[in-house]
Amino acid sequence: MRGSTTIRSSVRGGTTTTVRSSATATSSTSTARSSAGEPQVREPLVDVFDEGEQIVVVAELPGVQMADIRVQINADVLALETTGERRYEKEILLPAAIDPTTIQQTYRNGILELRLLRLDEA
Repeated sequence: MRGSTTIRSSVRGGTTTTVRSSATATSSTSTARSSAGEPQVREPLVDVFDEGEQIVVVAELPGVQMADIRVQINADVLALETTGERRYEKEILLPAAIDPTTIQQTYRNGILELRLLRLDEA
């Protein structure tokens, strides 16, 4: 509820106290929607680790099914997006060009892990 006002009154010893507060709250069980009713596109939290011969990308994608995850690689740019009830989009500049045929992908408990070989190492 955005901009709601709560009024609480109590009577103690003949004195009435009224407390007003305004708060912004969101429900974690509701789906975020844009004004047009479309699912809101979020930007996932992503970490990139350069481990020498391979690059590891870890992205937080809670509420997404594995079948809804799309990964595209063009040289040193990784594009990550999801479809479905929760939508995420992000483009990530990688520290080196990647061979897209070497992607190892795991998704567990809302965490996507991609292991990518450098193009010169493949």
